[in-house]
Amino acid sequence: MELATAVKIAKIAAEQLKSEEKRHRIFIIAVSLVILVLFLFSSVIYLAMHPLESMSNMLKEQLAGVNDTICVQEDDVLIKKYPDIEQTIWQFLKGLGFTDEGAAATMGNMVVESSFNPAANHNDHYFGLCQWGGGRWQGNDFSLTGFSQKCEKEWSDLQVQLTFFYMECSTYYANVYLLMGKTKDVVYATDYFCTYYEGCVGSSGNWAYSTVNGKAYQGLANRRRYAEWYLKKYGLGGG
Repeated sequence: MELATAVKIAKIAAEQLKSEEKRHRIFIIAVSLVILVLFLFSSVIYLAMHPLESMSNMLKEQLAGVNDTICVQEDDVLIKKYPDIEQTIWQFLKGLGFTDEGAAATMGNMVVESSFNPAANHNDHYFGLCQWGGGRWQGNDFSLTGFSQKCEKEWSDLQVQLTFFYMECSTYYANVYLLMGKTKDVVYATDYFCTYYEGCVGSSGNWAYSTVNGKAYQGLANRRRYAEWYLKKYGLGGG
């Protein structure tokens, strides 16, 4: 066999080998993608079939660090230490890691919603400190009434509502929870809590509505004023 012919055959063989290697890599990538898609699909199906179990496990993990407010605890150390409900709520929020501004913003919203009355009932539609309604109030294990039943306490119990607030805010409203833990702007935090946790959007024609990004929110001006007042009262070295 001539040298030129041998070289040509060798080049052809090398190209075929490279082609085989390329096809092999493509095959491996394709198989990997199929496995990934199947895994994601099975995960979605599992979560759809077991939503409560999945959320329950997540909430159990979230609750691990809140020793003073777990519902199975008979004595509420925090409430006994701070009998004044405003101070109790302030200390609770600070215990969650909220900044002074975040805690004040949360309280500014709560006081407008319920005047800090855990038993507040607005026309049998909205209840408690944050005026929970709809599915957040009842109908599932992760509503206020569902949670209180698991705790074997009344829904109007302050300890139950504070624990429920922590569970709900740190999971379903994690963006709000995270902001309250780092904010230094009490007005922005108040608006954010009102918009994304309370969700009390309404008509601009109703009383005491102020606007954020073109939308009107119930009592927003009052929420801001109360938040600034609580920041001065308990925060900035005064709490």
